[in-house]
Amino acid sequence: MRQAQSDTERGVRSMFARTITVRFKVDRVDEAIRIYEQNIVPIARSLEGYKGIYLLVDRETGNGISLSLWSEEEGAVAGKQGGRFAEEMPKLADVMTVPPVAESFECPVSYVR
Repeated sequence: MRQAQSDTERGVRSMFARTITVRFKVDRVDEAIRIYEQNIVPIARSLEGYKGIYLLVDRETGNGISLSLWSEEEGAVAGKQGGRFAEEMPKLADVMTVPPVAESFECPVSYVR
């Protein structure tokens, strides 16, 4: 059986990631997901260096993590600089219990099938 190679082993450059930790109101998780799909995803997909975006949610607690992947570091930090993401955040504020916490990371190892 052939082993999967990491991006690093194949000579692919590192990606960059942005995580946003959120806590949604439990009774409004579906609304939060809809807002995310309709407002946040299209912005991310339109930006240079976009590689993918995910929303992870625990429906019982309302805890969630938005994860976006970028080919360039600039994409991973774009939200920190305001712009279109900042314009959409008030739409999510009503469905969150606390302000989101954003962080940016390098992704030096990735395995994708």
